[in-house]
Parts: sequence; C-alpha cells; structure tokens
Amino acid sequence: MSHEYDFLIHSMLGLGASHLSLLAPGDFNQSALQHRVTAIERLNKFLSRPALSLLDTEAAFAAILTLTFQAAHMPDGLTDFLTMTRGCFLVGTHVVPDLENSAFKTFERDVYVEKASSVAASDNHWLPLLDKSIANGFCTSLEQLGPLCHSVIDIEHIAMMRRIVISATNNIYECFREHSFLHEKAGRLSAVEFAAFIDPSNHIARLVIVHMLLLDIIMSRTICVWEEGPQFSFHETRHRYDARNVMAIVWMEKIYDSLPETYQPYIEWPLKFSRFMKTTFQADTSFWRLASVDLHDDIGLETLRLEESEICE
Repeated sequence: MSHEYDFLIHSMLGLGASHLSLLAPGDFNQSALQHRVTAIERLNKFLSRPALSLLDTEAAFAAILTLTFQAAHMPDGLTDFLTMTRGCFLVGTHVVPDLENSAFKTFERDVYVEKASSVAASDNHWLPLLDKSIANGFCTSLEQLGPLCHSVIDIEHIAMMRRIVISATNNIYECFREHSFLHEKAGRLSAVEFAAFIDPSNHIARLVIVHMLLLDIIMSRTICVWEEGPQFSFHETRHRYDARNVMAIVWMEKIYDSLPETYQPYIEWPLKFSRFMKTTFQADTSFWRLASVDLHDDIGLETLRLEESEICE
C-alpha cells in the first residue's frame, strides 16, 4: 500500500528516523522532522479530495497512526501526540467508511477491549491491573485536583480516570473499555475546546494531562504491589525497551518543570510513581534527556488540519 501513497511513505520514514535518533549514533532529528512535515502537508492535501476509496482512507488512517507513534518518540512531541491522537479519532470516524470491514477492523472497540483484556491476563487468570493501594493513591491525587477545576472538560477527564483506576482493581475488561474512551474524548471536543485543553499556559489542564500520561503507562503494564517500592510483574513476551512510556515520563517531568511552584505539588504523586516505574524499563534512559534541546528550531511544524468541516466524506 505505502508505495502508492507518498504521505504514508514519508510518515513511515519519519517514524523510523525518530526511532533511530534515540537508539543509534548520529543525528536523525532533522530528517525525521522533514519527513514529518512533508507527510502532514501531503496528507492534508489528500484528505481534501472528494470521494476517497476504501484503500485511500486506509492509507490516510495508517499515516496518521504512524505520525502519532512518531510523536511518541519526540521529547517535545506532547502537543503533536495529543493532536494526532485526536486526528486518529476524526479520521477513523469521518473518513474511514466502515472500520469493521477495513484493514483496521481490530481497532473496533469491542475487538480491542477483548484482545487487550486477554493480553493483560496472566497464566489464564484474570488478575487486577492495579493493586488497591496504588489505585487509592491515584484516586487521592485526582481528588486533590477537583477543587482547582472550573472547566467541565477537566472535571469529566478526572471522573473518567477515576472510573478507570477503580475498575483496574477488579474488572480488567471494564477497565480497558473505559480507557478506550479517554483519548477519544479529545476527538469529541470542538477545535476551540481542544486548543484550550492543550494550551501550555492552561496549568489545570496540564495537571490533568500528567495523570492521563501516567494512566497510559499503567494500562500498558500489569502492576502487582507497591509497598516499600514497586514490584512489577510483566509478561516475558513484552519487549522491555519501552520508548512510548519512557517518553511519556519525559513529558510529565517537562510539565512539572514548567508549572508555577504552587501547582507542582498536585502532580508529585504521579511523578514519584512514574520514576519508580522507569526503573523497571531495563534501559539506559539518560539519553532521553533531549527535553532541553528544541528540536523544532529549524523546522516549523505544520499542525494537521482535521476538523469535521474539512473532512470530505
């Protein structure tokens, strides 16, 4: 498929270059961003065409998924990641005509939840994803945010995360099902609401996003107990080098450093817990400290335009 769609090829090359920039000697960042910009520009142009075929929509969806994964390899990629995640929902909802009969049929909610729940189960036993002591700590941290929130959007995110965390202690299936709605919520916001939510100067939303990032990490791992320190049980088949989760922690720490001191205590628990989790990734993460380097100095990234009114059905 990729050889027929230049935007898909560029998105794949960009992801590969971003991955290499973190794992291999040499600087591939410039190439990664150039491919990314080209992919976004050409994908935007492609989506403006009328009467896209099923293969066309699958290529577009594949490209935006790849761009989302690339953002997860970028130390300054949080805004891009949230934007592309929203774009995945918009493209999947408004562009792909029949997801259940497409190449991405396993992305359909019920199929995903069933498979994710099965993967989370260990030795054919349905174990909780989260120990109750950790769930209580997470919920307490969320509850401390409550009095600060004046936005319905922030309050809804907090309530949703609380349901996910509670269900993680006793119902894996419901936990993954609820979690599947969390990032989808961004796709249901208006352009103005979404822009306000991801605005770096929106300190309350930054606190909410930190908790969302931590929850994403937790959902990808089976956590047994956390007493004197965390003890984690992982499936032997899972690759230990975890680019997505390590980068999420980099983003969390960047948010913490950017917040006024009065807001920092509200994410101390997520940061403390995430630092414990990082010790389980079994990788040298020192070179992930690219957060101080502005990778966007030389290239102005174009935001993917994926408003409902701009998508041709």
